[in-house]
Amino acid sequence: DRLCNNSNIILTHLNIHQIIAISAMEAMKYNQDDDCSLDFYSDITGIEVNDLINLEYEFLESLDFKLFIDKKDYILYKNSLLNNLKAFSK
Repeated sequence: DRLCNNSNIILTHLNIHQIIAISAMEAMKYNQDDDCSLDFYSDITGIEVNDLINLEYEFLESLDFKLFIDKKDYILYKNSLLNNLKAFSK
């Protein structure tokens, strides 16, 4: 939500894989001391290194470089995802 509210990014079926890839990449970088290379991320995502750099910057800028999510928001989104998963699997 913060990403969409703070940028010109519109999620579509054409770009959702890039947003998920950048989100996962940033989560890994945020939580691990030993970071992988951009070549590694490019290989596993299929996104060119230069595009990764640009997407990463736009992603971080739109979040005001604040990657931390407080516990209340985490629980809210976790429960929402679980409820949607239950509804989808019926």
